[in-house]
Amino acid sequence: MERYFQTIPDIGKLFIEEVLFEFDKEPIVFVCRNDKKNRYLCLCTDSIESYSWMVAPISTDTLIELLLDKIAILQAFRQSPDEVYILDKSGDKINIRKYKFKD
Repeated sequence: MERYFQTIPDIGKLFIEEVLFEFDKEPIVFVCRNDKKNRYLCLCTDSIESYSWMVAPISTDTLIELLLDKIAILQAFRQSPDEVYILDKSGDKINIRKYKFKD
C-alpha cells in the first residue's frame, strides 16, 4: 500500500487501501489504513489552490453501506465514532485540526 499521509496525531501514518473516486489521477474519495489496521475515510476537499482533506475513522459496516450506495459520503462522516480531522497542506507542511462532526 502507498503511504499517503505522514504521521497524524492519534492515528499515525495512513496508507491508501482503496481509491473510490479520483479526478486527474488524484484520489478524491479514498480509504486508508494505519499500522493498527484501522480504516479511515478520506475526502479531498480542495485540490485547486492548495490541498485539504477531511479524514475520519470508518467502521466496516459504514464502509459497506457507503459502497452499496445506501448512505452518502456526508452521512459516513457523520456516523464517525471519533473526531474528524481537517488537513491543510501549505508547501511541505500539513496543518492538522480536529473537530467533532457536528461542529
